[in-house]
Amino acid sequence: AIETSKHIATSAESAESDREAAIGLLAATSFNESGKSLSELLTPQTSQRLQLAAIEALNQQEGSPPGAVLLESWESFSPACRAAAVDAMLSQKVRTSDLLQAMAGGTVKPGDLEPADRQLLLNHPDQGIREQTTKVLGQPTSADREQVIAEYESALEDAISGERGKAVYKKLCANCHKLGEEGH
Repeated sequence: AIETSKHIATSAESAESDREAAIGLLAATSFNESGKSLSELLTPQTSQRLQLAAIEALNQQEGSPPGAVLLESWESFSPACRAAAVDAMLSQKVRTSDLLQAMAGGTVKPGDLEPADRQLLLNHPDQGIREQTTKVLGQPTSADREQVIAEYESALEDAISGERGKAVYKKLCANCHKLGEEGH
């Protein structure tokens, strides 16, 4: 059954719903049994739905190796996949430490964390994780935040420009999103 599930999960000829169900079955296996097949799904050529299912399956598996696979694929993830990968990394202490090491090394950007994730890390029950978080992220400073808001507040009074908005969309959004004929 495991070999059949691995085949269906990785076969582009299989229906997406069948592939998703097969990935769900692989979540109950060990990383040694299914890690290679799940990692093959973490590419831009695979639909986001299947990538998210693979991330969740890896999340169900124990230890550091599933996290290492997520970190190896980080650059190719969409924002939704990165958010799911952050959740998977934060679900186990060893992976949380691996995530922080990846942030220190620049693989993962601090902006990939939601504010709630930052708070979770800064208030983590494990002192080592808290210390590692403080080294990587620093202490939150509300004064700096107020300064940044003040710097950009004047932009709210600028004239609205569709052309500038379109340029921003092409630069920041079109990599993952499609609007009309532009983007992916």
